[in-house]
Amino acid sequence: MTTSTDRRPDLVRLAEAALSGLGTTADDVTASLLRAGCTGDHCSANTCPIARFLFRFGFREVTVVGDWAVVRTSSSSVEYWQIVLPDAVNDFVRDFDTNHYPQLERI
Repeated sequence: MTTSTDRRPDLVRLAEAALSGLGTTADDVTASLLRAGCTGDHCSANTCPIARFLFRFGFREVTVVGDWAVVRTSSSSVEYWQIVLPDAVNDFVRDFDTNHYPQLERI
């Protein structure tokens, strides 16, 4: 439910819901990313599989850092929005960056 104090763009809320829908474990997230064709680079805040997944929503900039992503919704906007990564996605990012899930490495 959106409250009147929630000023986040709909796009940000949609991305948060999609991240939650990737699964409840890192393995679930991996399977979802494979189905979506989202591969990426280890230890790259802008080209990891989660960043590339988020770019599909039309964000102009995406940076995945720690347990959140920072996104910018348009090229003319100076507003950046923080998206807290669900636990399973955070676990996936940590594991992927330590060379797990080689099937998601971008070739």
